[in-house]
Amino acid sequence: MTICISPYAYLNTGIQNLNEKVNISVYPNPFASQLNITLAQPNLKQADFSICNMPGQTVYTQHETNLSPTYTKILDLS
Repeated sequence: MTICISPYAYLNTGIQNLNEKVNISVYPNPFASQLNITLAQPNLKQADFSICNMPGQTVYTQHETNLSPTYTKILDLS
């Protein structure tokens, strides 16, 4: 399974990809049905989450907005 996360920040010029370090935790590993993804970055405002299976098919995608500087996404993939 592949997890792709694209964090964004609001800057004076609009929404930009973060070029700064984003701390990401994904747990537990392995997981049965629930996965926790924690992002931490002071300018964090939005993120795109995508999960792909081994053949490359996207099994989950979600755009999140209004995030706090430390944000945890809990995914139920049962």
